[in-house]
Amino acid sequence: MRNIQIYIAFFVTTLFATGCAKQFTTASYEEVAYHHRTLAVLPFEMIFTGNLPRNLTQEMVEEIEEYESVAFQVSLFNMLHRPSNLGRNPMWVTIQHYDETNRRLLDEGISIRESWFMPTEELARILGVDAVIKTRIEKTRFMSDMASFGIAVMADILNEFPGALPIPGNQTGRVNLTCSILDGNEGFPVWVYNDIEPAYWNLPAEQAIDGINRRAARNFPYRERYN
Repeated sequence: MRNIQIYIAFFVTTLFATGCAKQFTTASYEEVAYHHRTLAVLPFEMIFTGNLPRNLTQEMVEEIEEYESVAFQVSLFNMLHRPSNLGRNPMWVTIQHYDETNRRLLDEGISIRESWFMPTEELARILGVDAVIKTRIEKTRFMSDMASFGIAVMADILNEFPGALPIPGNQTGRVNLTCSILDGNEGFPVWVYNDIEPAYWNLPAEQAIDGINRRAARNFPYRERYN
């Protein structure tokens, strides 16, 4: 269990700082978005690729993926409810609380991993919502444990010498995110948000998770005024 906790901390921490994001609403948005009143944020689909630690078993990878799946889900829900996102131009939809979402899935015998691949229409019916927010994150790790350790050691050395130059190029991976809002009746997308981020070894876990979700929340639709 201790090893799992260490690896979870490592994978969540090696995320991102700045990157490139794109979003678009589909033609279906104008047709159906006005009728949406309740949405649910689903557990994120998590995929790890690249240069994974040698002693990380498949079982450990799956445990980390499911842990982060819920961590990102909670973070996005919280970001959508930040005062800065609710203030000047509030959304007209209600986002179901993640506790309610996960309880309903559990009551139906649906695991976190199973929820990633279920039909949208079935999920919307189980959750009692008009649309669902599905998000997929693929994290590609470039560096080995020793390479990351070397960067950490160099950072400690440079911290002892204020006049020293910063470490050039400490990117250790890449994060690809796709967030979609899918209509609960037909299952088609009404809004899609894509983000690609470089990953860094020294970014605190909470800051990393919240960073990408903060930008997604800022671009979230359902804010226009309909007469």
